[in-house]
Amino acid sequence: MKSIPGFFKSLEASPFKPRGILYYAILFYALLFLPLSSLTAIAEAETYSFVTKWGSEGSGDGQFYLPRGIAVDSSGYVYVTDTDIGVQKFTSDGTFVTKWGRHGSGDGWIDGSQSIAVYSNGYVYIVDAVKYQVQKFASDGTFVTQWGS
Repeated sequence: MKSIPGFFKSLEASPFKPRGILYYAILFYALLFLPLSSLTAIAEAETYSFVTKWGSEGSGDGQFYLPRGIAVDSSGYVYVTDTDIGVQKFTSDGTFVTKWGRHGSGDGWIDGSQSIAVYSNGYVYIVDAVKYQVQKFASDGTFVTQWGS
């Protein structure tokens, strides 16, 4: 079987590069089974507008060094994890409320906060990538429990 000179090179330069079979299967399914209105909704771009921002670089209250995660509770409080600062809590307009979990060992100390989640009952869960553990706090920063290494 002879190859066509430059054929594969032209495919690489094409905006329609060959994709895996799963890609084409999903595309075929979408075109065949989804109503046209849903495809139109998928294709429409959403527009967003800037609302506000807060914080600056540093280690003080309301400042960030390496922010890693963000979560919002049912009351609108915003929690931000920072690798070097721990967890900071803000009102929805960015007013600093409190912080907890600075570097150290022991209950409630965080060495490498990565992710954060706030459960509907108000508990805050922090993933510490350095200690390989999850820590659970009350919404005011009071340590509750931990699990992992």
